Amino acid sequence: MTIGDVDPEDAYDASDPIPTRLFVIGQIIDALDRDPDQNRRRIRRAEVVRILAALTAEVVAGGD
Repeated sequence: MTIGDVDPEDAYDASDPIPTRLFVIGQIIDALDRDPDQNRRRIRRAEVVRILAALTAEVVAGGD
């Protein structure tokens, strides 16, 4: 996780440990409620769905 990123999804790093990635995913979800820009929310929602799908596939494939 890179500290100092403005958007939480920018802080997501697939090489981070799973607990760190789950924390960042939580921050992305929290940001959905705080962002008044509907287009930005749509993009952020799509990004979190993509990240969750990738993380799920990794775990199913035997990732830590």
